[in-house]
Amino acid sequence: MADYATVYLFVPGDHPQFFDKACISGSNVLILDLEDSVHPLHKPIARQEIASWLINYQQNGQSPKIAIRINQPDSVEYQKDIDWITNNHLLPYLSYLVIPKVESAIMVNKVRTHLLSHLSADKDCPIIAIIETAWGLHRIHEIASSGVYRLAFGSLDFSLDMQCDMSRESLLFARTQVVLASRLAGLLSPIDCVTPDIDELSVLEAECLHGKALGFTAKLAIHPAQVPIIKQSFDISEQQVAWSKAVLHKAQDQYAFKVDGKMVDLPLILQAKRWLDG
Repeated sequence: MADYATVYLFVPGDHPQFFDKACISGSNVLILDLEDSVHPLHKPIARQEIASWLINYQQNGQSPKIAIRINQPDSVEYQKDIDWITNNHLLPYLSYLVIPKVESAIMVNKVRTHLLSHLSADKDCPIIAIIETAWGLHRIHEIASSGVYRLAFGSLDFSLDMQCDMSRESLLFARTQVVLASRLAGLLSPIDCVTPDIDELSVLEAECLHGKALGFTAKLAIHPAQVPIIKQSFDISEQQVAWSKAVLHKAQDQYAFKVDGKMVDLPLILQAKRWLDG
């Protein structure tokens, strides 16, 4: 199914005062978090708060889709998350289930098996798998081919696991591998990592444009203030629209020509068509 979601906004599950505010942030998907943003002692409270809010959530054309990030399938909290979701019949309220630190297809299938008996024949709960460890990157092609809906990249945990910094140079290989694996598996283009700096929006914009240049078409966010910048950065610019129209106009008669002083042939003609088609 088509999905034009660009912004996936995390909200800590133990901060219910932020849920409604996040819904009017303009994000496409709201990820109610049970993992890294929630202190271990607060996870039971987070589950309770999410369930209470979720069953009263009224989704319309303008409101974001809802996802829950559960704890890693190898963790102590994982089974508690699964039991809580299934016992409270929360799956029908979710558009996606986000799995962190995915390291194998076996891990994905474990989650799917636990959920399968609780899904009706006409209902699915697509899985978004976050690649954020060395083993996850090593097995990324099997993960991408395991039936997941979309991949995301988690730079914070990946940098911790690899003992590297979070510079573009350090993360370049991992990010390109996530894009490549998504393409080879026929998945949607992946979701790029969070940008921790929420005060310097110019840093966020630069990171968005870098991710877009690598082939990402969406980004994880951790604050509502980041949402407009992410959307604007990943949208097709007015300059790109004007260039595309000029290219397609000339392409009616020929497949090799110049636009704005630069050579254009068939691959760029197809790129212009893709931009205008959205």
